[in-house]
Amino acid sequence: MAFRGTARLHVRHLHQRHAHPLVSGTVRPRAGFRGGADDCQSPKRRRAHRSGANGIVVLPYFSGERTPIHDPHARGVIFGLDLTHTRADIYRGFLEGIAYGVTSVIETYEGAGASIKRIAAVGGGTKNAVWSQAISDASGKTQDVAANTVGAAFGNAFLAAVAVGAAGREDIRRWNPMERRIAPQEENRAVYDARYRTFKELYARNSDLMKGSSTADVR
Repeated sequence: MAFRGTARLHVRHLHQRHAHPLVSGTVRPRAGFRGGADDCQSPKRRRAHRSGANGIVVLPYFSGERTPIHDPHARGVIFGLDLTHTRADIYRGFLEGIAYGVTSVIETYEGAGASIKRIAAVGGGTKNAVWSQAISDASGKTQDVAANTVGAAFGNAFLAAVAVGAAGREDIRRWNPMERRIAPQEENRAVYDARYRTFKELYARNSDLMKGSSTADVR
């Protein structure tokens, strides 16, 4: 699941499928909250580490969305704000909003009858502990994180090695062994389930309004 790029889903009887929340790569740690395990010194930052972003739900559709809604008119929403929220709450809301987007992709696959055997997390998002955990908590799925998460370049090198006979397909686990797993934390499931329902309802109830205010067709 490359949070900057792609959620790589291994689906039974199919090749790898890539779930790509469109704006995930635009999220940057500029809101005073970086999500590291040791970054909890102040009361505000401890508060921002609560699952569920203290009630904020973000639709991260700031440039339309592809999988699974395929809607160029979709627009971003920051829902639930009040005067007690901080920048850190909003930033966490963005991370969790993308986690809900990935969850909706997984639901779409499963709803179509696909069996997801494995989720491999790749890309820069794997460096953010809060973001990574939110993906697993919201989706209820375990992610595998390999030692090398650069993705495409490393994969290209491996394919070249296979092509010239320097490696076999079975050698990928030796080249890039799994380093860790990110398992869902069940104590967070109720919060994320409730926020995810809100996430889906926000789009369902506002999609028509989004079409009316979209600039996608303005030339």
